[in-house]
Amino acid sequence: MLYNGFKGYVDIDSTGRIGFEVCRGASRYSIKVRNVKGRVEQEIFGVLGKENMIALNGHDSELRGGVLTCKDFAERYGHELPKNATVLTFGRIGSIGPFQIGEEAEVKITDASIYWMIRNKRFVKHIRFAWVFGSNIRFDKIDPFLHADSHFYSSLFGNLHQIITHGYQEKVDKDTRSKVLDTFTRLIERIYNEFKNELVTTRGDEQVFQQLLIKYKFFLSPDALSIEGQPSLNGKELRKPDFRIVTHEAKSIYVEIEPPFYKPFDGSKASARLKGALKQVTEWKDILSHQSAETGKNSYLIIMDFSMI
Repeated sequence: MLYNGFKGYVDIDSTGRIGFEVCRGASRYSIKVRNVKGRVEQEIFGVLGKENMIALNGHDSELRGGVLTCKDFAERYGHELPKNATVLTFGRIGSIGPFQIGEEAEVKITDASIYWMIRNKRFVKHIRFAWVFGSNIRFDKIDPFLHADSHFYSSLFGNLHQIITHGYQEKVDKDTRSKVLDTFTRLIERIYNEFKNELVTTRGDEQVFQQLLIKYKFFLSPDALSIEGQPSLNGKELRKPDFRIVTHEAKSIYVEIEPPFYKPFDGSKASARLKGALKQVTEWKDILSHQSAETGKNSYLIIMDFSMI
């Protein structure tokens, strides 16, 4: 898979706001607790102006997908905005930021991007997943298992709840950091074992493998703008890759998965399974070349051989 690690931050500021952010993949697993000097919104969104376009103070608010930008950025750097993305442009100019999180707020941000300018200084931030609370009191009132986006996030927030709450007014010591890392490592091991057990007990059934990747899309590509299962390619015959990954550079990666215990090579020669997968990729490239002049932005990935697990 494309995934090779995971990085997360728990941010706590002096006003009582709490933010948790899932960042792109890293070479190792880590969650760091940071006591930020400014406001949590600045850590999450990458920018916070003296005034704000929108004040969020509701419960279970959500921002999913799309691009937030301001008129200044769009006029000067509009060519940098992702093509085909849903773009919301704010018209006011000056020292303005996108959001202010109220004391009663609880906001989830998923697959969103911020392109902003304040006093001729540009800010760009891609948010894979973040969860912001206006106060520790609000944090204590919610049930993370009811609000998280998947089994992965449910387990993550459920286990971190006690750690974050316990350490809220205290200096983060080595023992707390060790508990955070241990918690996260155990979560990764649980998901790893789920992959292993499901694939072994079903003898590497391709449909089971597909469903596991749908369930844990994050592991397919941590920094993806979006991941679509079985997109339709309408050529002379309908073709459906297993996944289409869209990156922040507006590039598409089309993914073909094979039963995970098949080998890509027989000795030094490509196996029948690999040849079949390559044939499918060639068909996709032919269909896409007739649909768009920007086929150079497409790339292709074949996933097979999980015998190492």
